[in-house]
Amino acid sequence: TDLVAFAQQNNFNIYPEFDFAYMNWADAFDGVYQKRDAIKTIDDRYTVRRAYDPATQSFDRTFALCISPKSYEMFYEKFGPVYAAFGNPSISLSTMGTDLNSDFDEDEPYHREDNKAYTLGFMEQVAADYENVMVEGGNAFTLPYVDVVTNMSLESSQYVKASESIPFMGMVLHGSKVITGTPANMEGDINEAILHAIENGASMYFILSYQNTSELKEDFQLSKYYSVSYDIWKNDIATYYNTLNEAIKDLQT
Repeated sequence: TDLVAFAQQNNFNIYPEFDFAYMNWADAFDGVYQKRDAIKTIDDRYTVRRAYDPATQSFDRTFALCISPKSYEMFYEKFGPVYAAFGNPSISLSTMGTDLNSDFDEDEPYHREDNKAYTLGFMEQVAADYENVMVEGGNAFTLPYVDVVTNMSLESSQYVKASESIPFMGMVLHGSKVITGTPANMEGDINEAILHAIENGASMYFILSYQNTSELKEDFQLSKYYSVSYDIWKNDIATYYNTLNEAIKDLQT
């Protein structure tokens, strides 16, 4: 409550992130039941989210249970009044902007078009309840309902057959949505990341940790955050922001 009040007094937004598409059992919404809410694979098993690891050329499990979109509305009805009590006008829906899953439950199967309809209905309801909605990635069907998109692709696939890279997403969305690429402090070449941000009219995006940063390396899922210490990055971030702001500040809207 204090954080929300501070943000409103200082004219910036706080986007707490709630992922309705995947749930870790440790922090799941109340009343999650696998039989009713979890997605099943075509061989009738419950499944978790998997992420491709190019280093091992295999899929790593994230231990986040995949939730069927038919359950989104039910969980939101429970969640909505509790979150609304904080008076915060902003929310992040995370993977709603990147992932769209099938559900091969034998009794109640849904293909991706079915699940897209559930997702759109859910996002329409959230957009009606909150002034500012954030997602990752920015699948096209989510764009009418969001204001901020992080982790958007700002360059081409770099496949061999691609002869040129065109900032298409920036051309379409700049001035109507706030967009960012991947976190600049996690990039191999931060100067290239800034140039891509300028050519797309994108905002800067950093992932930072203020305390206990060294503890992250001991955790299986959090060890990827190896370059996030706030005290190391603070001055550089101000420099990068001023560089970007000087280049595109007059074009933001």
